[in-house]
Amino acid sequence: GQAAALRFSDAEVIGRPLRDLLPDDARASFDEAFARARRTGELAGAEYRVLGDRGWRDWEARIVPLRDGQLVTLVRDITARKDAERR
Repeated sequence: GQAAALRFSDAEVIGRPLRDLLPDDARASFDEAFARARRTGELAGAEYRVLGDRGWRDWEARIVPLRDGQLVTLVRDITARKDAERR
């Protein structure tokens, strides 16, 4: 999973904001997407790259605003798609 790819154990990840686990250079696009989701109440997304145990991996975060004002983040590995785009 993402925790392994980022070199964190599940215990280190559970309960922590995803933003805290990202490298500094990925935080700006993530912060912008969070702000957009909060401001508009609509789905927002961010893409970022992380150097993990298997080399560089590309990730997509989708931030989903809930009716109660909370945000849920869904993250998926999009490395295969980004590699195809780069080729």
